[in-house]
Amino acid sequence: MALKGTEENATVRVLLILWDLEAHKTDAGKGDLNRCIVRTGEKASDYQPILNLLLEKEAIVIDKEKIKLTPSGIALLTEGLRDESFVFDGQQIGSRFGNALVKWIRLSPQADSEVPVVAAAKAEPEVEQQEEEETEEEETEEAA
Repeated sequence: MALKGTEENATVRVLLILWDLEAHKTDAGKGDLNRCIVRTGEKASDYQPILNLLLEKEAIVIDKEKIKLTPSGIALLTEGLRDESFVFDGQQIGSRFGNALVKWIRLSPQADSEVPVVAAAKAEPEVEQQEEEETEEEETEEAA
């Protein structure tokens, strides 16, 4: 068996679940992590290279069967979630990932300060329309 999807996406999923398990506040059990991240057709051992990489980057600390998420790990999670190439693989995502992501968004310090994508997308046509109207007015003035 092998890891589904990309290693980068799996890394973000691991970090997100560790954060949701509050491994940045208290140690999380490796078994708890495995129950949350291992999908059908995967094995816990498929994630060992990812855990090794996170250890090298000092994003996590492993002590026996306990895992702790470091500030560096939270920074990597933030970077990974903001990366446009990050997607949840497959046709469905588990409620654990969805709820963890919603929790992350709600608790994110930038949540209140950034313009929602939907609002920004709606604002653009209005700006373009105003520019078109101004151009038409200028053309009318030049013709007169």
